[in-house]
Amino acid sequence: MTLRLSTGFVNEAQATGSVKATMEGATGFLIDIYTGNRPASPDMPATGSKLVTVSVDDAGTGMHFEGDPPASGVMVKESSENWSGTIDLSGTAGYFRMRRIADTGLAQSATDARIDGTIASSGADFNLSSLSLIANAPFIISAASFTFPQGL
Repeated sequence: MTLRLSTGFVNEAQATGSVKATMEGATGFLIDIYTGNRPASPDMPATGSKLVTVSVDDAGTGMHFEGDPPASGVMVKESSENWSGTIDLSGTAGYFRMRRIADTGLAQSATDARIDGTIASSGADFNLSSLSLIANAPFIISAASFTFPQGL
């Protein structure tokens, strides 16, 4: 269980000193959930099939974390936002990618701020009660916290 940070994310976070500002950028971030194994690095194009994109109210609007700086390296979902999406394709969740809205996550990039993480039913970066996602069903994240590695 280890979040993988893109080169662009690490460089920007070190320059600005803010994990929150780095991930959110000017318009917030989205979370894509894919099948299969995550790529070797978030700098690489996403692999597998995209099952769902999560945004504010499933509207494509960027999501945000609560205040900055994080408490003990933990960033928490903005409580006033409803993080949701509609599942596009049935499949088994394998990993997630957090990305800014302007970045599709589908091209190689050493400058885009991205985070990749594991998905499982327990002991992963993102734990789901069921890894089987069914097309056209809603996908809702009612609570979330992300623990960032030290040494950015």
